Amino acid sequence: EGIQRPQDTRRRGRADCRNRWPKRHARGPQRGVSGNNIADLHRASDPQQLDYAAWDKRRELAKALKPIYQAINAQAAEQALDEFERGPWGKQYPTVVAAWRRSWDRVIPFFVFPPAIRKVIYTTNAIESINAQLRKIIKTRGHFPSDDAATKLIWLGLRNITANWGSAAHDWKIAMNQFAILYGDRFIRPTW
Repeated sequence: EGIQRPQDTRRRGRADCRNRWPKRHARGPQRGVSGNNIADLHRASDPQQLDYAAWDKRRELAKALKPIYQAINAQAAEQALDEFERGPWGKQYPTVVAAWRRSWDRVIPFFVFPPAIRKVIYTTNAIESINAQLRKIIKTRGHFPSDDAATKLIWLGLRNITANWGSAAHDWKIAMNQFAILYGDRFIRPTW
């Protein structure tokens, strides 16, 4: 019985870590600078919508979607979505159009921001890269004896990942200026 208990505790700690992680961190990105649901934008204009396309067509599909999220306002974006739907890509991939239409009310707040901020918000490559590296670290480790062990491993992983970063995101200075104008005292200037 004494030997069984630590194993049970370990299992319970591992299950707790896995079960609580999404609940605890699902709200994190929404606490962005604006108070708008920036995470909703990422879900609405989900990069996984390209999964509907064959591998060799993804680049072309992404290029065809650009006029939607690069539009100057919500009306222009809706017109671009209508054109996409009527065009060859919309006919070939109606599921992509349906995903945009279902999420449209979460996409509209995105167009309030200036183009420089939109570009920084929409750039998910860096975020996806971090997530992939963290998944690799967690996968190779396997199980965790406690939540604290998992947290420490993630912290160490993030420290190692960020040590290799060279410079800020492309056009970050322009976006930083826009953030400072829009949010004044809520925007904290980075010190790098």
